[in-house]
Amino acid sequence: MKTIKNLLAQKRYFLLFSAVSILSFAALYFLMVQAVYGYSLQIYMEMNGLSYTVAAILTSAAVSILLGIYASLVLLRIDAARKNAKAGAAGIAGIVTSIVGTGCPMCGSFILGLFGAPLGLLFLPLKGLELKAFSIIVLSASIFLMSKNCGTCKVRKQK
Repeated sequence: MKTIKNLLAQKRYFLLFSAVSILSFAALYFLMVQAVYGYSLQIYMEMNGLSYTVAAILTSAAVSILLGIYASLVLLRIDAARKNAKAGAAGIAGIVTSIVGTGCPMCGSFILGLFGAPLGLLFLPLKGLELKAFSIIVLSASIFLMSKNCGTCKVRKQK
């Protein structure tokens, strides 16, 4: 946690964190409502219920924040010329899982539609939220592995 705090205290990494978090949340939000008439969150909520909509938005926000931290750690690794294959693969798996699990269960998921199963989320017990929860776990594990092995990267808090 200290490594991440020191990392985000640096302007370069904080800007990357902010940009990636905002852009990924916007992309996940768009994928969530892209099949709903008029891209309306209200219609999405009427179709899926308030609790599901809130859970979908909160998990998307969590994934976006974790993705921003992950991207900052990756840049630190590149800057330090060190690579961690396990953490990198886990991070990519978390990102892909989150993208696949994003969409409207009633209208169809754009990404699953590319594979011929647009209503695939409808048949999952939690309508795709379990994929986002899995993504949060995998991204968190990836961040933990990268920050744990980053003790030699010399992340210093700028004054």
